[in-house]
Amino acid sequence: MTSPFIKSEIQWLTAPETSVTDFGATKLCQPFEIPMPPAIGVSICRAVQLPIRVVVYSGSHRFAPTVAGKLLPYGKLDFVFSEPTLSIFSLKSGRALYADATGASQSISPSAGTMLIHSLETAADAGLSLDLSEHIDWVTAIFSESVLYAMVGETNTRRILAALQLQQIPSTRVAKIPQRLTSILHSCMPDHLTGDIGILYAQAKMLEFICELAGWLDSATAQPELKATDRGVLQELHGELTALAGRSPTLRELSRKYGRSGKVLNQGFKEMFGDSIYTFVSEQRLAQAHDALMTTDAPIKLIAMNLGYSHVNHFSNAFRKKFGYAPGSLRR
Repeated sequence: MTSPFIKSEIQWLTAPETSVTDFGATKLCQPFEIPMPPAIGVSICRAVQLPIRVVVYSGSHRFAPTVAGKLLPYGKLDFVFSEPTLSIFSLKSGRALYADATGASQSISPSAGTMLIHSLETAADAGLSLDLSEHIDWVTAIFSESVLYAMVGETNTRRILAALQLQQIPSTRVAKIPQRLTSILHSCMPDHLTGDIGILYAQAKMLEFICELAGWLDSATAQPELKATDRGVLQELHGELTALAGRSPTLRELSRKYGRSGKVLNQGFKEMFGDSIYTFVSEQRLAQAHDALMTTDAPIKLIAMNLGYSHVNHFSNAFRKKFGYAPGSLRR
């Protein structure tokens, strides 16, 4: 069985003196520990290379109560693949932040239905940080381009990458995927199945996941394509909302500014980016607030005001609804 890896090494930022290599496992592995200082917690991982040349990892991070509310840079990746590769990182529990080349952060969590997806031939610093407020369970799957061709054909592979906005290599994005699809991925390596039966089960789940993903993306993009001019407008709007600070513009204001009806803007935005304008802005503001609470000493009231909330109670209620705990709990 040929591994998709030419090189596979991670330098864990929790233990810089230690590198973990040979992630191209050839059989279902027994759990092994990822180096992590005891003061932070304990981390366990399993890896398997399937007969179809899909590589799957699953793991868990259990954090000490004393580090709750902190952010932990994850690691520096030094992966080289034998061909273009699709990598999918999804959380079963907990939360992580991905910082892109501009420094902007996006939240990855089960509650948001988001996962981190790469199209690449090499991987360097992933820009990933873990939120130590709660324990994290995760799954990563790596599909070589030729594997995707064999599973769903070259045309469908290209459509999948285009729908995920990963046509260019390298490309990375935080994508929103329905829970029914992520649950397939999350169930691929149950603890009670080991050896050959575990490999066969994981392979069946990977085949199911990629076929269901292709079907969902096909149905999601079946509607008439947006005109190039509309796509350009929506890309500009996305950039504006990503950099937004303070009060959120109303749909009527955006309609006047971009020369499109509010309905067209909202529907087009959801088609391209997976969320309505209101939901996208709310998610952005709450993710920014979470980061500010963990990385600054600014008063909660000031953070809420700077992000455009008219009253700190509105902010606290929205924050609790999204993360499951009050913003003040990150300051204790």
